[in-house]
Amino acid sequence: MKTFCARQGDIQIKKIAKLPNRLKQKKNNIIVSASNNHELESGKVYKASNGLIIAYLLLEKNSRVVHKTKKGHRGEHKPIELEEGIYEVKRQRTYLPKGYELVQD
Repeated sequence: MKTFCARQGDIQIKKIAKLPNRLKQKKNNIIVSASNNHELESGKVYKASNGLIIAYLLLEKNSRVVHKTKKGHRGEHKPIELEEGIYEVKRQRTYLPKGYELVQD
């Protein structure tokens, strides 16, 4: 499997071999919603609840992760092109003298 890793604002997307067991599919394609949304254009988004991993993506065809404002307009980050496959989405952290903190987008 070809290694793929990309970042968009406060998230990191990494290609993986298979989905973990017992995941719940989200009703929408919003990967994470904070001050802005990171959304998958087509495919399935599964909710994760194990630490920094926030979602898994299942793409049966090529798709994109897009960054949008809460009003649905294009956000500040360019879309990420994804090939068919399975992906893990993590929140990014940054190190500060007082310890690690989540990156804010």
